[in-house]
Amino acid sequence: DIQRGKIIHNLIASETKNDIYVSSTLIHMYVHCGDMASAQSLLDSTKTKTPSMYGIMMKGNDSFKDKHKQSHGS
Repeated sequence: DIQRGKIIHNLIASETKNDIYVSSTLIHMYVHCGDMASAQSLLDSTKTKTPSMYGIMMKGNDSFKDKHKQSHGS
């Protein structure tokens, strides 16, 4: 549930910038819930980015594009 995830994120916001595991998990949660804007914002604010974070974002973007194509018949 995206609302619960956002509440948790707000509660631990100060921890996310320096914790790769927490940042990756939150990015994954946002992508899984289809909130690519929040996922991108979190990635941008994360001090230490990892290849897995970029991979999560790439998969999310691909999934979003596929859903967009299906809904628009392209």
